[in-house]
Amino acid sequence: MGVVGLAWYMSGLSALLAVMTSAITWAPGPGPIERALPVVFAAGALVGAAVAIGLGRLPPTHRVRQSRSLRAVFVVAAVSVTLLVALIG
Repeated sequence: MGVVGLAWYMSGLSALLAVMTSAITWAPGPGPIERALPVVFAAGALVGAAVAIGLGRLPPTHRVRQSRSLRAVFVVAAVSVTLLVALIG
């Protein structure tokens, strides 16, 4: 999977996290962290979508799309977001 696919994957999972955290309720009443989590994950989804669109507009032979270090960073971020979904869900 390329960097564009990984960016879309992380964007989708961040949107899923935003929906999942907004559906979680706590007995004592929502505090500031509980109110901020859906907004943070929704912002992450929007930023991920913007990065995916920006990278998708570059030609496939562009050095940014072929960068191994960028792909490694995206893989680590995708694994982290996947673990968050597994832990929260």
